[in-house]
Amino acid sequence: MKAAILQYKPEKAQPQRNLTRILAQCEAAAQAGAELIHLPEMCLTGYVWPQAAQLAPFLEARQGTAFAALAAFARRAGVHLVYGYGEQNAQGACYNSQNWITPEGQLMAHYRKRHLFQADLSWARPGNLPFVARSTPWGKVGLGICMDLNFDDFVRFHIQQETQILLLAVNWLDEGGLVVDYWLRRLNGYQGHCLIANSHGPDGSITFCGRSCWIHQGKSMLEAAPAGDEILLADLRQIL
Repeated sequence: MKAAILQYKPEKAQPQRNLTRILAQCEAAAQAGAELIHLPEMCLTGYVWPQAAQLAPFLEARQGTAFAALAAFARRAGVHLVYGYGEQNAQGACYNSQNWITPEGQLMAHYRKRHLFQADLSWARPGNLPFVARSTPWGKVGLGICMDLNFDDFVRFHIQQETQILLLAVNWLDEGGLVVDYWLRRLNGYQGHCLIANSHGPDGSITFCGRSCWIHQGKSMLEAAPAGDEILLADLRQIL
């Protein structure tokens, strides 16, 4: 299986423009042979929103406008597609969420970030759904969002489940350190593939570090640059 990790910086508060750009990158990834396309956290809107009212116009239902467009693409291209977005449910509760769409255009899994970062607290509730690991022809595939990786229960769950492909959508801060080394330490004991899709550059007062990557059995197999949109193609066929 060939997976595409999309390092992508969204335009703030421009969901339609972002959706158009994302679909173009997904098309390029599919043309390159990707069967699974993985996008960052909050990739439709940008991540940092000091006030909930600023983000509110751009929140979506679980199967909202972006889902419909991305599901149509996944169906046409015959790919699995995973993306992060801001969710508002029918009761008005808001979550930092992730959708997994199948090649049939169906919702395979939905996840809500359980461990929130400071930037989430202005608008999102902690996720109220279980951690996700679904059986596929490639083995178990799991979902996760950014700050989850800093908590042992998340990593322990995927070790216990023997998750073979973990799709981690992030907006990871640039703190000047060797971020991939840190991710490797946090994944200690996890022996599967971890595909990390990050943003890059500034978002308000925060800067994201890029370095989207493919990790396997405690080693970095492939890394993006610290800046710039990029498509990483991870060929997992020989080592699944």
